[in-house]
Amino acid sequence: MFFLQSRLKLKGDGTGITFNFGLYTQPMENLKIGASYRHNIEVDYDGDVSYEDITGAEVLFQAGKGTTTINFPNDLKIGLAYRFMEDLWIEAGINYVGWSSYDSLNIEFDKAPGNPAAAYTSRQARNYKDIITYRIAAEYMLDENFALRCGFYYEPMPVDADFIEPMLPEGNRFCPSLGIGYSFNKNFSLDLGYLSIIAEQSETKNNPNSLNGLYNSHANVLCLTFNYKY
Repeated sequence: MFFLQSRLKLKGDGTGITFNFGLYTQPMENLKIGASYRHNIEVDYDGDVSYEDITGAEVLFQAGKGTTTINFPNDLKIGLAYRFMEDLWIEAGINYVGWSSYDSLNIEFDKAPGNPAAAYTSRQARNYKDIITYRIAAEYMLDENFALRCGFYYEPMPVDADFIEPMLPEGNRFCPSLGIGYSFNKNFSLDLGYLSIIAEQSETKNNPNSLNGLYNSHANVLCLTFNYKY
């Protein structure tokens, strides 16, 4: 005896509107202070629902439409930078993220899986919580054109271990970074940066969807930016 592993596919698009603002001041020559805020973004998604590997059960699992709304978190950043030497700036800051807005994932199907004559709403608890990320960074000017940069931030896990699942594997994150910047002239410059996102292993034992197990994640981010000002 063998079993087919059927798959549910969701594909959609959404739109949302929000606002943000920032503040910056330099109360003295060697001190800079800045802050920024981005409000929640509530995005309404509409899309298509389809199934794969349902041979013999097509009448129960019919393609249709699906909708959901996700309230992305607000984000507050505060930081200050101090020049300890003529060519050395050290910056420290915190980042508050209102992850508690992601309390559940609710998807509405116009044709219920297994009963296409009725509508159905899938409700999955997420129970995310607000967190504060801690950051520190430095920039050293080798000369008037060439800058060396490094940084590190710590981001605590924004969800209880029982609610971790493969879609968003979470863990306490330790994230070092390196970068360089070069100014070719007063108008044109280049920045190159690398970030390593290393998540501590997490274990889920009582997941409500039976997605128990050990979760690990690691990401590498490389960024190259060309800047032009006039």
